[in-house]
Amino acid sequence: MQTLLLSNDLVRRGVDTHLILHRAEGELLGELDPAVHVHNLGLESHALLPLIAVKLDRVLGTFDNGLIIVKLWSSLLAVQLAVARKRHLAYAICEDLDPLDHWRHIKLGTIKRRLIRPIFRHSPLVMANTERVADGMIESYSLSRRPEVLYGGVDVARIRELAGEWTLAEAPDRGSSDAPIRLVTVASLRSRKGHLRILAALRQVERPWEWHIVGDGPEAERLKAQIPTQISHRVHFHGAVANPYPYIAASDALVHLPYSEAFGIVILEALALGVPVISSPAIGPLEISEEIDPERRHLAFVEPTDPAEVAAAIGNVKRRTDHDIPRDIVGRFAIASTTDSWLSVANTHVERWAQTI
Repeated sequence: MQTLLLSNDLVRRGVDTHLILHRAEGELLGELDPAVHVHNLGLESHALLPLIAVKLDRVLGTFDNGLIIVKLWSSLLAVQLAVARKRHLAYAICEDLDPLDHWRHIKLGTIKRRLIRPIFRHSPLVMANTERVADGMIESYSLSRRPEVLYGGVDVARIRELAGEWTLAEAPDRGSSDAPIRLVTVASLRSRKGHLRILAALRQVERPWEWHIVGDGPEAERLKAQIPTQISHRVHFHGAVANPYPYIAASDALVHLPYSEAFGIVILEALALGVPVISSPAIGPLEISEEIDPERRHLAFVEPTDPAEVAAAIGNVKRRTDHDIPRDIVGRFAIASTTDSWLSVANTHVERWAQTI
């Protein structure tokens, strides 16, 4: 989503924007501005990394100059193999994950971490998406220079438009005093996203509730199998949807308990829709709180390993009104500010890079 928003905003400003994808698929592609040039490498398997690098090298060879923003660990490795013959370009090597923790929760995480460590150490332009990620990169990758920090952003107008006209008053059973509180979680169905933590807490909540799960992933069936029959009618799986915002807008709270979270775009999206958030104290949510809600009125934190504490927070969720959260609360993280920052980076480093070659 961040790539989509940034690409669209760049082309609206007249910037020649190219999007290089390992595999061009997914419903979000339909939302890309037609002026964005999409390059489909057609491969994403780690075993095919050399072939990916060859294809990437060909694409990069068509550019005369510019800034290449590199995200995802697999992309860092591919660029590293292709960049030697394309040194006329400036490369921003980005870390969007928690460098101190994320590798513990992914397949072959230790090996991947060892492979990308020297890339971060020796790249001239290294970026982090939060201050805490920058701190973690210094420690985890033994960097001699602090990475530049550039926050992600959200398009509030787009979010509210996609949320549609489904108002709180129209939500099912909203007017009933004994109606269940509506909870939503929007995340891929992977163990590190913490769905089982939420389930453990919900089994202790005495107040009526219903839980809407938006997203899909490799552990969908495992999660469904963990839900006891006696509460299964309260848990609603909606799968992967292109537009999750109506589900968020119709809820009393977003519950988000990942093991690792470097930023937390879904938190900003919920707050933009006036929905309070219960989150684990991962580094990204904590930094968001410090920036826009330091008193934690709308973004609350719980110890995710303590089901009783999470259950208590859920049990205290209030029925929402349209005026609970300031409408401009996420203004600090507008996508326009993100685009401004990237253009500043490009103007500075592309010119500087051109002078060295």
